[in-house]
Amino acid sequence: MKLLFLGLLICSMAELSNPIIYTDSAVVANHISGKWKCRHHSLLPLLMTVEDIRDEFNFKVVQVDRSFVWEPDALCNEFLDKLEERKSKSTKPMI
Repeated sequence: MKLLFLGLLICSMAELSNPIIYTDSAVVANHISGKWKCRHHSLLPLLMTVEDIRDEFNFKVVQVDRSFVWEPDALCNEFLDKLEERKSKSTKPMI
């Protein structure tokens, strides 16, 4: 849910209209579509925020098979690994 929120923020800032967000998460897709009621208290604030965003910004969330998102997932993990490597080599103090 956090990544959906971040993706919507990026789309909004880039002025992308009507984005389609693909996810392999049944939880995310079904919570956003309203098919499932959210019972996890820690997800409720994020879900409510995404619902507020939907009032102002048109988007669609589509659940897809895991095999459909393997490449973006791998690229994201590669980026995060490189980021962690850079952080560990950094001599600047973390704030």
